[in-house]
Amino acid sequence: MYALNWYRMLLQAPDITGDIYQGLCPYDFTEDGFEYDLFRPFFKGATLKAINCKTPKAAMGVINMSIRDLPEDQRKRVSGKRVLAMIQKKHAPIADKFGSGFGLGLQYADSQLASSILSQCMHDGIPALPVHDSFIVPVEHDGYIQELMGNAFRERYGCNIAVE
Repeated sequence: MYALNWYRMLLQAPDITGDIYQGLCPYDFTEDGFEYDLFRPFFKGATLKAINCKTPKAAMGVINMSIRDLPEDQRKRVSGKRVLAMIQKKHAPIADKFGSGFGLGLQYADSQLASSILSQCMHDGIPALPVHDSFIVPVEHDGYIQELMGNAFRERYGCNIAVE
């Protein structure tokens, strides 16, 4: 499984350098007073939805719908507008990508990466089943698929990525 693949894909923009997260989780908003274990799933979902929405208004709307999934006593702490602003602040170098529909292009790029990996597996006679951002292969080919995934990402994007 790729770890944070769309972030790595996005960060290959020529005007973004270095590790903007300084090794921290991009869904961690503890500095804003949100308990990590409770809010990580919410912020991950809000971040991913915001990158796919075509307008900031749509991003705020979909985040507002997600707020309903939070525990009732936590819902008043957030709004679509506030959460989108927090996401944009945390991800300042790519803030303009949220509410722009940019994520749809990332999904296509991700599918092309998966296609190249599947093609190589077929060429090498290794059965592989794609599932989200990972591949199921016979256990004896676990090292093969991890290496192939890492190499394919590096060749396409020019950087390394964690493959678990």
